[in-house]
Amino acid sequence: MQNPLISAAEEINDREWRTFQANGGATIKLWKGFSFRSTVGMRYQTRRNDIFYGADSQTAKRSSIYGSITNIESSSLQNSNVLSYSWKNSSHDVAIMVGHEFVTKWTRQFSAGATQFPNDEIGLADLSLGTPSTPTSNENYDDKLLSFFTRVNYAHMNRYLFTASIRADGSSKFGKNNKWGYFPAVSAAWRLSEETFIKNIGIFSDLKLRIGYGLAGNNRINNYQSLAIMSSVTAASGNGAQAGYASNQVPNPDLKWETTTEVNFGLDFGFFRNRINGSVDVFFKEVKDLLSWRSLPHTAVTTGIWSNIGKTKSTGFELTLNTVNLEGPLHWESTLTYTSYRDRWKERDPKVILAPYVKENDPVSAIYTVSYTHLTLPTICS
Repeated sequence: MQNPLISAAEEINDREWRTFQANGGATIKLWKGFSFRSTVGMRYQTRRNDIFYGADSQTAKRSSIYGSITNIESSSLQNSNVLSYSWKNSSHDVAIMVGHEFVTKWTRQFSAGATQFPNDEIGLADLSLGTPSTPTSNENYDDKLLSFFTRVNYAHMNRYLFTASIRADGSSKFGKNNKWGYFPAVSAAWRLSEETFIKNIGIFSDLKLRIGYGLAGNNRINNYQSLAIMSSVTAASGNGAQAGYASNQVPNPDLKWETTTEVNFGLDFGFFRNRINGSVDVFFKEVKDLLSWRSLPHTAVTTGIWSNIGKTKSTGFELTLNTVNLEGPLHWESTLTYTSYRDRWKERDPKVILAPYVKENDPVSAIYTVSYTHLTLPTICS
């Protein structure tokens, strides 16, 4: 048996990250109430992963000395342009914003390795000393997101607050007929603590009732998931091997944005000049066109496909209480939070292959275990 300490000393797994990030922006006052702001941000990163298993490592003892080098290079560029207008008097406060945003990202990766090194003295300094494995590489220059949005804020006497917004997002990750998603939202609040009848009570330093309704989109999947993908293969041909390509991914032109619809009711409160303050929130959420990996039958060319597999619903409750216990040279604050959350499947794509023990309306995050109803003891015959 190999000594694990000796093996660990002979193993190298070094990761090196280098990141350069820059952001800049400018605001121009056009005329009374109007302003224009443009921002630009970029990020460039290189990552290198060196792996080497020396002669006394467990890997080398079982097979051979092994080493590999992986380089990943990535970059992103973001540009946002926003035109704003604001106006207010003693009773009314209006703010309007219209904007546009563009985000593009790219990634390149290359990996090479070797086995059967004669010794571990040079390490990764010369991979040609070993038997090279097939190098791998990939690149992606097609991750793009284009957005247009607008928002209106209105306040009357700082008591009645209203916000409405809508955004349109186009993502390169989805099928050609479903690249765009549209997400409106609206919310309102009543600052009760500014009302005379609440002030006369003399208890609340802050009291606000909130209600909101809105849609949000999710596109957090890898690129090219809606397209047919080919991968390189090597097949036997006579006395040699022939390189070629084979289908590796089934296309899904109907792949679309995952959309979350949420209704929220909230109450903010404060007592004793906000030394005791907190909030109560109740929300109802529905997620439709849920993005997930769906298994395919064994006769398919691949094991699965990214799909919009169904709809879920959830409810939640959250209570937050903040207190300022001591002020002065010794300052002491405390926060207490209670959260309750429940979710269930509401609808599933009939094409989704479910395990025999899974029910249609099970919780989304259900954990399945074996249940024993009784224990049967063996019969002993004398």
